[in-house]
Amino acid sequence: MAFQNRSNIARLVLSPDGRTLISIDVDGFALIINMIKRVVIAHFNFRDTVTAISFSPDNKFFFVATDTKVKIFEAPAIDHKTFSPLILYKKYGNLHSQAIIGVSWSHDSRFILTWSKDLTLKLISLHKIPGFLPITFAGNKKPIVNAFFSADSKRIFSVAQNGMVLLWKWEPTKSEASDKMMKFAEFKMGKSLKVGNGEKKLNAKDVTEEDMAHMTELEREAANGRYLLEKRSRFQLASMSKIVSCCVSHTHG
Repeated sequence: MAFQNRSNIARLVLSPDGRTLISIDVDGFALIINMIKRVVIAHFNFRDTVTAISFSPDNKFFFVATDTKVKIFEAPAIDHKTFSPLILYKKYGNLHSQAIIGVSWSHDSRFILTWSKDLTLKLISLHKIPGFLPITFAGNKKPIVNAFFSADSKRIFSVAQNGMVLLWKWEPTKSEASDKMMKFAEFKMGKSLKVGNGEKKLNAKDVTEEDMAHMTELEREAANGRYLLEKRSRFQLASMSKIVSCCVSHTHG
């Protein structure tokens, strides 16, 4: 089985169910492939070099980053060809100050964690949550290799090249001081963050009781809580080497 991109392949991502493969070349041109029938069902142009991409665990969405820009698409239908293969669900214009280099989904596909060359992580929600803006995680001194959610999304782990592991724990309430800091940060972020699909305009009145019924516990708490740095740990080899080049997380089904 061979599929030809226009130039050298830069990214390959397979959906968790193994049904859809997206092959992207260095120029951002993509082939969307039905792995069951082994046929190309669509072509797409992301119009820039893709720096991070990942399917959601439930196979319904996938995340694409091109430099500092983020787009989240509904997963393409693989049983038939369509005029518009990808439907944009949400986008951010400048989520980080430098290029996004990694992405991780929460196990319930509700939240997304990104990390960047600016040494920070950002937490964004897939669906609209009133009063919620991306949460920033700082503290890494070296490039981030990978980051993960715990099974309940109440803890977040990041691993850096120098062997530093940071652990953040969810706290559903904010202190008065942190609340003031968050409001100031949200003010600055709200002025600079370019958000698609009306995200900034959403308020509590736009959310119905039916919407609330389908929200997870973390989604209901997201606008009023915070993550606190709980622990720092450093890992190194017997040779005193502190360079971490690869890190993976295993999730039990």
